[in-house]
Amino acid sequence: MDDLEFSRNNDGDYQASFGNIKVTVRIYFDKVYVDVRDYFSKAPGQPIDSPTKRGVTMNLHEWDQLIKETDKTYCELQKIYVALANEQEPIIPEVVNVTPDLKQAVELTQNGPRVVLTKLRGNDAYATRNTASITLHPWVWYNIFSLSCVQINNLLSLLSKEASLASEKRKLLKLDSLTSTANELFKATWQYVPESSKDELAAQQKLFKAAWDIPSLAEESTTDLPSLADETTDQ
Repeated sequence: MDDLEFSRNNDGDYQASFGNIKVTVRIYFDKVYVDVRDYFSKAPGQPIDSPTKRGVTMNLHEWDQLIKETDKTYCELQKIYVALANEQEPIIPEVVNVTPDLKQAVELTQNGPRVVLTKLRGNDAYATRNTASITLHPWVWYNIFSLSCVQINNLLSLLSKEASLASEKRKLLKLDSLTSTANELFKATWQYVPESSKDELAAQQKLFKAAWDIPSLAEESTTDLPSLADETTDQ
């Protein structure tokens, strides 16, 4: 079987199927992830499009670190198959701590070896943390993490650029909104006159008008005092 064939769904995610195992490359909150999950069909004849709880989600760092273990894991699987072919007891390798939260193990079952990925979900802020895992047939594991590695890396790079552009666009829109709000606030502040200032202005205008209507002292003296001509006539 060739490497996976990815197609983009309505949510903008890239997805490919390998039987009931689906690999999804997606964006979530401006970060890119790789999902490897087991799906099932709700009814006979229906598409296999319902996710189960069996699966792991890896961020870029976890994906890169897991890819580095591919060659070593492939060699360990070959040794197990050779031992089984020779009816010998195979040596099971130790669990690999890919990251503090991601582990990879090779287990021997009745149907042969399997690769088990285990992911500790949540973070230290959570009261409890639970574990998610998925068991892969060696050929499915090899197809995803080796044959399709370059294709998945290209999709991760593409979606990383899309996420970065979307983030920058939101920042620009937010900045534009803040600028508009600041302009409106400045305009409102410039035109606003407090009520106290209005009352003080009205009081000052009233006092000025009252003062303007009071007769002058010169007018009062002219009215009340006799003139010099009247005094001369009396004499």
